[in-house]
Amino acid sequence: MRVEREKLILMALRVLAQRHWQAQKGPVEAGPGDRLALALLFAFSRSGDRSVYDEFWRNLGERFDEAFSETVANVWRHNTCQSSISWIMRDVGAPADAEFNAAVYHPARAGALTPAPPAAPQPPNPAGT
Repeated sequence: MRVEREKLILMALRVLAQRHWQAQKGPVEAGPGDRLALALLFAFSRSGDRSVYDEFWRNLGERFDEAFSETVANVWRHNTCQSSISWIMRDVGAPADAEFNAAVYHPARAGALTPAPPAAPQPPNPAGT
């Protein structure tokens, strides 16, 4: 089975988005799923610049000890990860629109970008209406 480029990009971005939201509550240890998602997205990179992909990886677990409080550190981590994801999305050619962002951050509400389940067969209408 062959998966389309756009579907791979969407799935990898969803991994990053999930980790991004987890990281707003505190440092997150990056794991193999994050590595795979970043590597796949970098393979589709148009710029060839790996620095932002590495930055996302580092910032997931960054403690931001220079922050005034844990809350400020969490905001900094959230913002740096969001900045990285936005740049990565542009770098891989993802659409810059609200529908695609919803598909990345809210897959359950993604609408047309998420395949709909097949419709149940309808019984024939004997009355002909």
